Amino acid sequence: MIGGLMATKIPSSLKTAKTREEKMKRLKGMEMKMIAIDYDGKISFPKEKKKD
Repeated sequence: MIGGLMATKIPSSLKTAKTREEKMKRLKGMEMKMIAIDYDGKISFPKEKKKD
């Protein structure tokens, strides 16, 4: 792996939230994934280690 980055997916409904509590509730739907890029330019999504 030559490099990696974190990609996030934020709910679009966050823009319409009026109160701080509403924003925090909607942020719980946010997703983050690690993306790895090889020397060849191949993009992969490494598996997450499960916590026991």
